[in-house]
Amino acid sequence: MKKVAVMLLVSSLLFTLAACQGNLGDTENVAPTKPVIEKDEPTSVMNEAQKPDVEDLDSQVSKAKVDLSVRLGVALDEIKLIQASKVTWPDGSLGCPQKGMSYTQALVPGVLIILSAGNSKYNYHSGRGGDPRYCATPRLPISKNINLNAMR
Repeated sequence: MKKVAVMLLVSSLLFTLAACQGNLGDTENVAPTKPVIEKDEPTSVMNEAQKPDVEDLDSQVSKAKVDLSVRLGVALDEIKLIQASKVTWPDGSLGCPQKGMSYTQALVPGVLIILSAGNSKYNYHSGRGGDPRYCATPRLPISKNINLNAMR
């Protein structure tokens, strides 16, 4: 009885292997497959300089100027640009840590904007893609990537 069961098992395995082997060398009847690309998967490799880490600097500067204008109650033309730079912040505080808050301990690409109105300077910081925010107690970034020193 054992021999019959073993023979049936072996023959069914051989039959399965033969069916699976099929026409492995025959590629004419095989439909071409398209690679599946996930929605968030990049379609090309980009180097660090090409990655869209932050919005256009002009757009960031405009947002910061509008905020400062409202904050101080002055006209936009009274606000001057001292510096606008793409930078790397040392952590999630974006160079503007608040007491009692915890921040991610990872490098964050962003923007440092320094504006002036009257005799005072005002710092605005942002992280990847976010709007610039006023920072009363600024800390320095760990690197500057692009520096636009322009008086506007």
